[in-house]
Amino acid sequence: MAPHEGFDVEYIRDKARKDLLYLLESVRGKKNLVIERGLAGPVGVIVKVSTLHDYGVDKFFFLENNNTDTSQRNVVFIARGECARHAQSIADQIKRLQRESQTGHEFHVFWVPRRTIVSDKLLEEAGVLGDVNISELPIFFFPLERDVLSLELDDSFRDLYLFNDTTPAFLMARALMGIQSKHGLFPRVVGKGDHAKRVAGLLTRMRQEILADETTGGTTNKAGLTPSNSIESVIIIDREVDFVSPLLTQLTYEGLLDEVWGIQNNQADVDSTIVGASSQPQSQGASAAANANANQASRKRKIQLDSSDKLYEGLRDTNFAVVGTMLNKVARRLQSDYESRHGSKTVAELKDFVKKLPGYQAEHQSLKIHTGLVDDIMKHTRTDQFTKLLEAQQNLAAGADPSSQHEAIEELVARGAPLPEVLRLLCVYSCVSGGIKSKDFDQFRRLILEGYGYQHLITLQNLEKLQLFLPRSSPMANMIPMPGAGSSPGTKTNYTYLRKQLRLIVDEVNEHEPDDIAYVYSGYAPLSIRLVQCVLQKQYLFSITRGNAGGGVGAVAGSGGQGWRGFDDVVKHARGPAFDEVQKGEDKAVKARALLSGGGDRKTVFVVFVGGITFTEIAALRFIAKKEEARRDIVICATSIISGNRMMGAAIEKSLFAQATPNVVSRNMTTVQTPMAEEGESAGAGSFLSSEDLYNLNLGTKPALSNDIPAISSIFLNGDIGYHHHNNKHMPSPTDMADAEAEAEAESEIVVKIEDVDMGHSRTTSISSTAEETITCRDETRSDSPNPPLAASQEHIGNPCESSASLLSDHLSDLTSPPPPTSISSKGTTPVDSGISGNSSTGTTNSNTTAPTRRRSFDIRPRVSIPTDIAPQDYAHQCIAAAESSRLNPYALHSDEYSMLREHISHTQVTTYLNIRNGILRLWISNPRIGVSREEAVGCAKDPRWYDVASVCYDWLVRSGHINFGAAEIPVSKKRSKKQQEPLKAGKTVVVIGAGMSGLGCGRQLDSLFKQYADQFRDSGAEPPRVIILEGRHRLGGRVYSRALDSSKSSPMIGFRGRRHSVECGNPLNVLVRGQMALPYHALRPDAILYDTNGKPVDEDRDRLVEKLFNDCLERVSDYKFKIQPSKLIEGNKALIDEGRDSSSDGYKSIAKAEEATAALPQAPPVSKQSLGPQVSLVPVSTDRATGRTHVEPGTPAAFKAAYKARLMGWTLKDGVSEDRDLELDAAAKASDATLGSVVDEAITQYKNIVDLTAQDFRLMNWHVANLEYSNATNYHQLSIGGWDLDAGNEWEGKHTMVVGGYQSVPVGLAVAPSRLDIRKDTAVKKVSYDPEGRGGARVECEDGSVVEADYVVSTIPLGVLKHGSVEFRPPLPPTKADAISRIGFGILNKIILVYDHVFWDSATDIFGCLRSPLARHSLKQSDYASRRGRCFQWFNVSNTSGIPVLLALMAGDAGFDTEHSKNDELVAEATEVLQGVFGGKVPQPVHSIVTRWGSDRFARGSYSSASPAMRVDDYQTMAQPVGNLFFAGEHTTSTHPATVHGAYLSGLRAASEVIDAMLGPIQVPIPLILPKDSALSLSNRLKRKVNEGGISPAGARQARIDAYEVSVWQHVVSEIGERPWRPPKVAGNPYLLYSKANYETARARCEEGRRAGKGKPTPNEVRVMTSKMWKEATTDARKPFEDQATEQKKAYAEAIRNWEKQAKDWDQRYIQIRAEYEKNNKLVLDDDDPDGEQKRRRARVDSYAESEDSDIDMGE
Repeated sequence: MAPHEGFDVEYIRDKARKDLLYLLESVRGKKNLVIERGLAGPVGVIVKVSTLHDYGVDKFFFLENNNTDTSQRNVVFIARGECARHAQSIADQIKRLQRESQTGHEFHVFWVPRRTIVSDKLLEEAGVLGDVNISELPIFFFPLERDVLSLELDDSFRDLYLFNDTTPAFLMARALMGIQSKHGLFPRVVGKGDHAKRVAGLLTRMRQEILADETTGGTTNKAGLTPSNSIESVIIIDREVDFVSPLLTQLTYEGLLDEVWGIQNNQADVDSTIVGASSQPQSQGASAAANANANQASRKRKIQLDSSDKLYEGLRDTNFAVVGTMLNKVARRLQSDYESRHGSKTVAELKDFVKKLPGYQAEHQSLKIHTGLVDDIMKHTRTDQFTKLLEAQQNLAAGADPSSQHEAIEELVARGAPLPEVLRLLCVYSCVSGGIKSKDFDQFRRLILEGYGYQHLITLQNLEKLQLFLPRSSPMANMIPMPGAGSSPGTKTNYTYLRKQLRLIVDEVNEHEPDDIAYVYSGYAPLSIRLVQCVLQKQYLFSITRGNAGGGVGAVAGSGGQGWRGFDDVVKHARGPAFDEVQKGEDKAVKARALLSGGGDRKTVFVVFVGGITFTEIAALRFIAKKEEARRDIVICATSIISGNRMMGAAIEKSLFAQATPNVVSRNMTTVQTPMAEEGESAGAGSFLSSEDLYNLNLGTKPALSNDIPAISSIFLNGDIGYHHHNNKHMPSPTDMADAEAEAEAESEIVVKIEDVDMGHSRTTSISSTAEETITCRDETRSDSPNPPLAASQEHIGNPCESSASLLSDHLSDLTSPPPPTSISSKGTTPVDSGISGNSSTGTTNSNTTAPTRRRSFDIRPRVSIPTDIAPQDYAHQCIAAAESSRLNPYALHSDEYSMLREHISHTQVTTYLNIRNGILRLWISNPRIGVSREEAVGCAKDPRWYDVASVCYDWLVRSGHINFGAAEIPVSKKRSKKQQEPLKAGKTVVVIGAGMSGLGCGRQLDSLFKQYADQFRDSGAEPPRVIILEGRHRLGGRVYSRALDSSKSSPMIGFRGRRHSVECGNPLNVLVRGQMALPYHALRPDAILYDTNGKPVDEDRDRLVEKLFNDCLERVSDYKFKIQPSKLIEGNKALIDEGRDSSSDGYKSIAKAEEATAALPQAPPVSKQSLGPQVSLVPVSTDRATGRTHVEPGTPAAFKAAYKARLMGWTLKDGVSEDRDLELDAAAKASDATLGSVVDEAITQYKNIVDLTAQDFRLMNWHVANLEYSNATNYHQLSIGGWDLDAGNEWEGKHTMVVGGYQSVPVGLAVAPSRLDIRKDTAVKKVSYDPEGRGGARVECEDGSVVEADYVVSTIPLGVLKHGSVEFRPPLPPTKADAISRIGFGILNKIILVYDHVFWDSATDIFGCLRSPLARHSLKQSDYASRRGRCFQWFNVSNTSGIPVLLALMAGDAGFDTEHSKNDELVAEATEVLQGVFGGKVPQPVHSIVTRWGSDRFARGSYSSASPAMRVDDYQTMAQPVGNLFFAGEHTTSTHPATVHGAYLSGLRAASEVIDAMLGPIQVPIPLILPKDSALSLSNRLKRKVNEGGISPAGARQARIDAYEVSVWQHVVSEIGERPWRPPKVAGNPYLLYSKANYETARARCEEGRRAGKGKPTPNEVRVMTSKMWKEATTDARKPFEDQATEQKKAYAEAIRNWEKQAKDWDQRYIQIRAEYEKNNKLVLDDDDPDGEQKRRRARVDSYAESEDSDIDMGE
């Protein structure tokens, strides 16, 4: 019987590598590899990318990205089998590939480390289990170092301690069992903690299972079931035994690297400005994901940090205080080694030096990297923030009075210290003190919530679950054992007792030559490692604790006891059970192995950390291993590498707002256009509290709720969910709204339970447990600002602006189409063409350029609002995304900006202005819960000369409603008015008529503006104005109305107990719903099934064919639309803006002067015609089935003849019809009574003569017509042919979602947050008297006899009410306004809502449609379908958001009007009949129903506006124009977003802007706006900076000499060997691109074949579409030449790369030689070289973590 082999970590690595490559080799041929993101790095530790390529891997993809392509037949997935979501993701991608690919695929799944039943079940349920080949890849441990093994389970800490998921413990046991099976049993198993005990128990059970398995052949497995003679023991430590050590700031070099940059899989991403750019590809050990991104545009460089770098191996475990000294010694030694070549006299000596030269060069490069890293870390450690954090941590760890640290903690929060750092400090406080006093605990909670946002209630709750942050009143904090209290283990670790008994604090620490593990924390010995010493170094530990002996320590003097013996009583005071187990085998086997092995060899001890280990603890264990190296080796095993920040990351909630993608980057605060009208009647379903009822409640009261009262609402939304917030001081959550009113009404909304959480007021509220939030911060470093915001934070938690690099992005498919070049991001408003004297739509643009304007003074530094921890390109991308999300073009001026700035800036300066403007928008988008202050905005300027520009831009953004709108905490000016002591006259009054979305939006914006400009009002001698909102109804919201549903007879859906049920369809802005109010939502599935009249689903191909024909009819009608004139387009330099760079010059002419100079030239266009945007025609391409809106794209309308286009769409032409046949629509379109409906009907009738249309085709066609009528709330015969889609091109991107919790919460949130508005309900207005000249006052008379005197009136009265004339205006409105009111249409959309006791439909479907037939069922006459096509044609399943089984049917077109005079019973019966036609007789009668009748509502008189046949192109603008002191808002006043909720809200912001301009006048622009560069020094006085009188500084002169020397060196090198070879340009290697290039003219000719006369040449986009179609239709033989050509290109490129690499390597070697010779002959002389002076300029050493005095690094060449 041979002895067991000694343990070797390399065996683990080799076995893992072989297992992976064996599985890859078993998949024959080329393959695409799809790998879980969390496995990419660990796999890169064991195998290189080049090796994977050698084994057939072609492309790499991240599983989470869901972007796998069909380029290879074999697709291999590698993922962890324990995670259910990975199985579901794999299933989804397999189905997608099967759907998209025309050839079959072979799918292989390698589960790491094992295959699970759950994963198989999920694949089976998805229907793909039979399509995949499944294998296990049994990699448990990933060898990070020769002495470190890790499971690399990044979430193990969170899983074990927050979710109580013991999977990591099980996997650790399996991994350890694998070691036992090869090397024998661990003779002794010692451990501490619950999870450690669990691992030990699992090891025992696994051993017993093997012994009990009779089928096992007796030698192979049982060989590992005897005690090992090469292993001494295993020590298992549960992380929760010692939470304090990882929470403290690590002070070893490797630990600080992890703290500052984060080390993942032995690599760290560091800015190349710190370590220099990479000169060659990464070598061994680089992860797959990292290698793929080596050429990415980012400035980040991936640094390998492992023992392959010998210098790093010697530095990593040392205290950072001595790293500088060590680097200095290495630098001097290298310099000496280089200079030794001059002493070489013989050829042999020279050859020996040449052999050593590569080693010197590698060490020199490593020295350069680590010098840069050390320098940057020193900048971090020398900050006041780091110093205060470290001081507070060390004081707490040393046992100082915790109350003495309160002031330091409060100061850190006030200065905006990163949230994780503050939480770490509080957790250290709680852990070492056994909890925090209740009073102090509440105070700290309040600090966190007020300083970083109330969303962190969830974070604090998670920390309590982790038992990291507890009050002493908590039962968990009171269960700490005390000395002499017995032997039962405690629930918490008693640091006070253990600090003395195990000497955790060592006062005298020698970091240079340490003699105790306490050096790793500069005086604190980590408890976890002290426990290891209790087992391995008993005598040493006894010797240092003898003076503190107690609890049994002194009883083991000199004893060699094993396990915990001698420290039994001490370890009882650490959390969890202690155990010491001996594993024995058969006596004969044990004796035989003992004889064979002898007893002199060193044995191995495994130290296992369950829950993670820090790099500092690893350094301490290595210190022990060095002391014990004569007797034993130590191998460290862990579930993962953790740090304090990663622990906090597990607690900080990220669910809600992190769902966006990361990318990110664009966070479109946009919503799809959804009809505004909602249910208009009370259901009378009991006395529940509604959102508006709660409006009058005191915030501190708790309404009595019943558990069986559910509440929920739903609403359509569109747009990416990606808002991250922090620092909200008091924002409207669903809870805040639940505390808003007192009366109980039937139309109630959401009720949320209130918790007792002190928020700094006498009232207490809490966020509902269902409202998940994620938090991030404005990521700028604000600490260098003289007056930083109180709660400014720097943390990036789930930041959308950070994008993860995809795996091997260079290998991603080249087939991705670029975005259309005409897609412009400024969708929010249609710019108004402004000439020299043109008027803007708002008064903000008419800046006063004649009167002198006082220039503001700013006591801040440039760039203070620009983050320093991200690359400029990343910052620029965030700014661009913010502008796009704010309805602005990031690359061009808005028309108002143009009018305001044209006299003050040049075309060149536009770029700098846009960078500032986009930067301010970025501040707002990053956290719309808190307004941007003027100082923050000015901090976006990079030069003090631009401060005034930033201030003017800030004024425009605030006034125009692009920032600081909604329910946000606004910045309050700290300036004290000079006239503060003088009595002020009463402020003016603004009356807003209507409390719908436009009225509340306007009122809230005015309230905010009056507070932000309060100083200006007071300076004028008056109090700020006040706002009064008059509402005729007894509720808020207007046409946005949540209806109550009777749920007494329905079964509540899972997760909805305790809420009230309601349903609605509406649409808020994302900033309000998600960014500020954090309402939960449900994403709608886009697929809508259409059922024919026979109840069967319509064939999808036929439906698609008919939809294309319908869209072509709309496209042909688009030829007769209004021609909108392009507006001014003053653009900046796009390339500079993309890079985040300002323009380097100022230009010499303002925009106005340049335009006037151009206009003065002969035959030049006038100013109003210069710099116009392109004339873009938009054609319909598809219809949104959820909203009825038509999607458009740039193109030429009706470019092809009808028959030719029909054939292209897939229709078969009738016999005898040629492709030249066309539609003749001119006569129908030019008729006096022409409408959209009449012309489209004519087009459909003529198409009937070209293709065969069946009765089913007509039913399908009219379903799409009904959908269009739904979006316009009227029959399409009542729509203008020229303006029916006037708002085309303003659609918002993203998914449709329905808000859970009630959309009426949004208007209530606007009413109550951040302060209550003065809203007077039940106050119907009957007469409005105003002054058309705007000089006098106004008077509003109400039906109840009350009269409100005002200075300004804002009317948000719906267009239907204006048409009805129920409100009198005195004097009457001008004829232009009255005529526009009569011309714009106003329609009706109604709904039938049916509540059932159970779900009988497909609950997975959100939308389905029903085709309706005319009275003559088989009619082929289009006019027969008009009356019935919109009756219950579209159904929404709102059960997922209402909580009970509910269906909602639409009544559109004529049906909407018919509903007004139909009985409820008849309508419900008709709806039931439609459902029975689809689902058969199983459809029951509804238990509750609601029918809306908006036309009968006297406060609405309809649903929303539309373009009637008589409408003019400018009627919407006419409706928006103010008349004297009477202003107008509402969805009928916006031409870009009419008939939508967000359109109504934006109109309210516009009206508020007009009112504030009328009060304060236009924005004052200083003259000159931008000071000349030569006056920049005068600005420095405002910044209190000293000017160097001596011209260029000594540092500048020194750098100039260095730069000149480097230039001369480079010129010499180039003269000798030329420039470095250029990398060969990358070839496309894409057969489609080659095909499209070769066939471009053919495709152009095909586009011209059926083209109509007068339509011009085909556009490039049309040709591209045609080439794509030709490629899809091409045969295999036709494709083969291009595929072969692409293959040859790739081969040629690979060969060129190999040649280039060889040439570049040779050039690099010669460069080093030539440079060295030049430097030898031409030394660089610096006049100011002065070592003594340099020594004097060094900073003093700070505490124990900074550099020592002799640590200056001298890099010698």
